[in-house]
Amino acid sequence: MDPEAFGKWLSGEIGVAAHVSFWVAVSVAAFLIWRAMEWRYAGMIERLRDERDSLLRREHHTHAELRVQEQIGAPSPPALLAVAHSPTPPSHRVFVGKGVTPESLMRMLDGTTYAQAKKLSEPFTGKWIRAKVVVKDVYPTADFEHVWGKTEDGSGQLTLRFAEPEWPRVEALTIEETVTFIGSIKELSQHEVVLVECEFADDAS
Repeated sequence: MDPEAFGKWLSGEIGVAAHVSFWVAVSVAAFLIWRAMEWRYAGMIERLRDERDSLLRREHHTHAELRVQEQIGAPSPPALLAVAHSPTPPSHRVFVGKGVTPESLMRMLDGTTYAQAKKLSEPFTGKWIRAKVVVKDVYPTADFEHVWGKTEDGSGQLTLRFAEPEWPRVEALTIEETVTFIGSIKELSQHEVVLVECEFADDAS
C-alpha cells in the first residue's frame, strides 16, 4: 500500500476509534449517574418508609393506651385534651426589657441555626412584649381570632392570637392598618414572632 494512502487510512481508523471511545465513555458515565441516582432514590424511599412505620407504630401505641384508659376510666393525657387556657392576669405578666422589640428579637436570631435560635429564644418565651403591627389579614379558627401582619419596617412577620373578648375589635381591623398590641411570646424565629393572649395596647392595664 502506498505510504500516503496508508497514513490516511490509519488516521481515519484512529478517528473512528476515538469517536467510538468518546461515546462509550459518555454511555458509561450516564449509566453510572443513573445508577447512583437510583441508589440514592432507593435510600430516600427506605428512610421515608421507616419514618412512616415509626409514626404508625406511635399512633397505634397511643390509640391502644387511650382504649385501655377508657376501659379503666383513667383520665386522658393532658397533651391529648383540649384544655381551655386561663388568661394571665396583668399582675403576673413579665415584660421584656425596655427597648426590646419584635424586630430586635428577629435580628438577634438572624444567621442562626434552628437549634441555636431555639436556645437563644428561651429567655424570652412566655414573656410579654409590645408590638406595632401592619395588618395583612385577619382569620378565625374554632377558638381564636388571628391577626397576621408585618413589622412596621417590613422586615419580619407577626402572628397574633386573640381570645374571645377581643374578637369584635379584631374583626373590625382593616388591611394595612397599623395597630399596637401586647401579647405573650410563644415562638421566635429569624423571620416571625408569634404572640398569644393578645390585647389592644390601649386596653392593657
